[in-house]
Amino acid sequence: MADSAKTTSDTGAWLDEHFPLHKAVFQNDISRITEILTETRLPKIDLDQRDTHGNTALHLAAMLGNIVGLLLSSHKKQSHRSLTSKLPEIQNHLASLNDFYMEIHWEFQTWIPLLSRVMPSDTFKVYKRDSKLRVDFTLTDFNESIISWTRGDMSLLFDPSAPKSYQTLLLNNKDEVYQRVRDKNRHLNDEIDLLMACDIISSHISTRPIRFVRAKGWFMNDKSYNIGEYKADLFHIKELCLITRKRREHLSQEDLRKNRELNKAFSDGKLPLDDTSSDDDDKDQHRPSLSPPPKPEFSWAEYLRLPDGPDSHLGRPKEEKTTNTEIKGMLALCQDFPLTTDQLLDILEVLEPVKPTVKKFRAFCSSGRLPPGFPIQLEIPIFATLTMKITVQLFRWQQSSEDGEFSNEMFKVPSHFREDPEHFNNI
Repeated sequence: MADSAKTTSDTGAWLDEHFPLHKAVFQNDISRITEILTETRLPKIDLDQRDTHGNTALHLAAMLGNIVGLLLSSHKKQSHRSLTSKLPEIQNHLASLNDFYMEIHWEFQTWIPLLSRVMPSDTFKVYKRDSKLRVDFTLTDFNESIISWTRGDMSLLFDPSAPKSYQTLLLNNKDEVYQRVRDKNRHLNDEIDLLMACDIISSHISTRPIRFVRAKGWFMNDKSYNIGEYKADLFHIKELCLITRKRREHLSQEDLRKNRELNKAFSDGKLPLDDTSSDDDDKDQHRPSLSPPPKPEFSWAEYLRLPDGPDSHLGRPKEEKTTNTEIKGMLALCQDFPLTTDQLLDILEVLEPVKPTVKKFRAFCSSGRLPPGFPIQLEIPIFATLTMKITVQLFRWQQSSEDGEFSNEMFKVPSHFREDPEHFNNI
């Protein structure tokens, strides 16, 4: 038995079942990739799964120059299907609650001089009636990797009782248009351009040794303070480690030059608060491809077994930087908040397709490591230089009426709005 286990371990074959998509990307087996991504009888694949070197399948594709578009397309579909499969549960949770209004404030902070004064913030205004949601917000297209964003006047309408393709709608109130949030593959060329023009950044927070320690005030008493109308217990988050790996060998000299200029502009604080990530004049121009990278000199099984370092290198000559940063965070927990953590996460899940940053907050709160209580405030780094602070700053139960703030019309698209399936290029 021991010899059998040793043989399996030596060949690395025992890992194949854990990373089938990674293996297919590594071997550029397009038919197998398509089968894994589309065949419903096969086990579901987590497209964010990381292999033994911390790479997702999309990271491997970028390093090896393979099928990036196919993986991006599938990632969009998986996010949409994940939400769709949970709609009945979310609908039941919302229907079981009385109507309410809530404000969630999102703030991004950095210690970099000058840049700190242009970092964005936003307040989600959440209206709930029956099983319907309306969320008003102004910040979209926020990309923490290159720190860019777009300002606007947007609303998300969620009605699980509506026809399937109209259950989640995104409105631009200024332009008076709306778009369905659905499974689609538009604008993949733009996303590929962005992916291949930026550093590959693998950044995650290691929470295995995480500890929550009560903050102390005067005379070493446990520290508490009020957030809105609710008393919150303050905790320091200890023994967090932010692990960041950055690769850039897939970038051209022109990419590097543009990225340096962008970073300098941010450091000098020259970007406006309502900066947009691209110009309309350039939307149809796509970056030329680099020459194909060299094929790996080792097999898939060898790749899995190799330690991190030069021997496990993929693609072009490696330009990599790895940093391990000890970070600190703050958490405020409320013991008598009207909502549970799960109910808050249900609400935020509806926003994930259009607000990817929400995923980081949901992942932390659903880790199972939080002390008892409702996370009314969380401050945690998402990069070494970028911190995210989320505060549930207001909550009130609401009596719905047909002539007031919570009228049924508020949860419908205004009749004079027109549908534009191409308006938002990030969904």
